[in-house]
Amino acid sequence: MKKGDILATFLSMLFAFIFPVVIFLCVVLFLQAPSLSLLQKISFIQLCFTSFFSLLAVCVSFAAVYFSRVDREHDRNRSVTDEFWFRTLLMPKLHLALNELITKYQQLVEDYPAQIDLEEFEADTTRMRQAITQFALLNRKLVIDLELFLDRLEQYVSHRSLKAEGYDVSEMKKDEETELSFPAFVEVFLGLLYETHNSLSPK
Repeated sequence: MKKGDILATFLSMLFAFIFPVVIFLCVVLFLQAPSLSLLQKISFIQLCFTSFFSLLAVCVSFAAVYFSRVDREHDRNRSVTDEFWFRTLLMPKLHLALNELITKYQQLVEDYPAQIDLEEFEADTTRMRQAITQFALLNRKLVIDLELFLDRLEQYVSHRSLKAEGYDVSEMKKDEETELSFPAFVEVFLGLLYETHNSLSPK
């Protein structure tokens, strides 16, 4: 719930509870003071309503200060998560591993798949998995999704490499629909990271 919605709800509840009480007190005091003149009674009622709205204004001021403080603290915590954890600690290592993977293999997979050393490729993707695993500090589901994308890329590279070397890959046909080429992998991988980063950034 947004700060404005919380404040509006608070004011509605305050008005709903206090206003009837003020009306009740005004009626009781009005009936208990028969000796007062009409002008004095009107002045008394005006005083009651003035006091009520003054009290309401004070409550609104305190509520605004409180929710403003809560909002600033919330933004500060989100900023720490965004700036320190995401940008400074976690993202650089993953970004480096992703760039190395793209630079080393993307063109090779498309043009010369038979030249790919699958053991070396697996070692490189393992380093990338280590960088991905650190994101569990922020979001475990993100780690699961990113590793799934990497699995699908590995399927694609293995399929193309083995097929180019003349191996029978008929058993891998069933996995073709779930495979991710390098361009598709980069698109969904960075898209998910971008979406996660936006969810962490202060609004």
